[in-house]
Amino acid sequence: MKWEQLRNGALISSAVEAGFEVFVTIDKQIEHQQNLAELALPIVVIDGKSNALPFLLPFAPFLSNVFASSLERVLYIVEEGGNVLQLKAPRSR
Repeated sequence: MKWEQLRNGALISSAVEAGFEVFVTIDKQIEHQQNLAELALPIVVIDGKSNALPFLLPFAPFLSNVFASSLERVLYIVEEGGNVLQLKAPRSR
């Protein structure tokens, strides 16, 4: 399968079909691109300043805490400093 060719909806559907339990992304716009009330699996957004590894590494302990909990089919936004938002509907822009 060529995952890199899939876009949001198809990518998430393929992840579900492949048995993924959670979808992790750095796409901050996903909350406005998906119907959060009907997610097929939990989605975790890493809300970093950059997708470069040095900016993502500090999120590792926060993500570990999120994954250790029982996840609902909602959007989780992991912010710098470890605050985790749970969204069932998009925030206003």
